[in-house]
Amino acid sequence: MSTTLARRRTTARLAALALALGAFGVVDAAAGAPDASAAGCSYSNLSSTKVRNVNCTRGAYGYKKSATATNGVRLASWVSAGNWSYNPYQVCYQYPTMVFG
Repeated sequence: MSTTLARRRTTARLAALALALGAFGVVDAAAGAPDASAAGCSYSNLSSTKVRNVNCTRGAYGYKKSATATNGVRLASWVSAGNWSYNPYQVCYQYPTMVFG
């Protein structure tokens, strides 16, 4: 195995570990933002990898730290109404949501 390939694999493993720790609240991956439903926005197809922004001006895939939390941690890119925001880490979160901004 080449040295470059070994370094890439090690880097990928470390990145995956950091992201997994972020999922458990050990490391915040991005800034918190209000949950879209609190703003009267709609979203659909909430899954572990993507969410569709139905009618918010700007929305992004995120997760909440509890079911009753009103803020989420934004993980994905902001998208306009009618577009999809994809979970870049493809980590399953217990409380996925869409946040707005």
